[in-house]
Amino acid sequence: MWLSLFWLLLTLLPLLAFERWLRQHLFGLGLILSGSLQVAEFIYFLVLLPGVVIHELSHWLAAWLLGVPTGHVSVWPARQRDGSLRLGYVETGNAGPLREALIGVAPLFSGALLVLLIGERALGVANLGMALVAGDLAGVLRGLAGALQAPDVWLWLYLIFALANAMLPSPSDRRAWPLAVLAGSGAAGALALAGLAAGLAELAAAALRSLAAAFTFAIAADGVVVVVVWLAEAVLGRLLPRQVEH
Repeated sequence: MWLSLFWLLLTLLPLLAFERWLRQHLFGLGLILSGSLQVAEFIYFLVLLPGVVIHELSHWLAAWLLGVPTGHVSVWPARQRDGSLRLGYVETGNAGPLREALIGVAPLFSGALLVLLIGERALGVANLGMALVAGDLAGVLRGLAGALQAPDVWLWLYLIFALANAMLPSPSDRRAWPLAVLAGSGAAGALALAGLAAGLAELAAAALRSLAAAFTFAIAADGVVVVVVWLAEAVLGRLLPRQVEH
């Protein structure tokens, strides 16, 4: 389990760094192309649209499964009072901290599952993550070379990119996490006292491995997009006389 957790943490940090870099520079690229903040925001939204749709649908489905009433569902960008950009939302009724936390984390697991399925079934890179953990550079290169030969590889890479950069929980999604963690810790302690700790640890390790593998595929897709955005920004920034602040 600890190896799986280490792998997850090892992939989470660069994924967060890529997500932050891409958010800033996709806005920058939109500003270079349009000179308008509103158009730049819409371009950013449009690029991530498949992931945004899955994100909000995951919230809605989790709320429905947990018996929490839902109201308006929106998939459209809107600037918030604090200056942040909201790409969509789902109105939910009173859920309590545990159900609210489960609803908030739903996009992370649904997005990771879809990324994992695309990586393993469409791109055939099921062993890429383990090769990275083992330091097998030759295995990593073989996996990447094989993935680039998959049919419709650029479409699959785009979908992984869109899902990965929309599946991470927003601040509102994380609002109920502290209480949920306390509840989960209490439940884990009760299972341990009941003699079910070994089975729980094995299940948790499998979930962590799957999540880390999905993050690995997402990092690979983000890396490709980072190079494309960086080159486009560098070239267009010289050709178009617009100043951009990140």
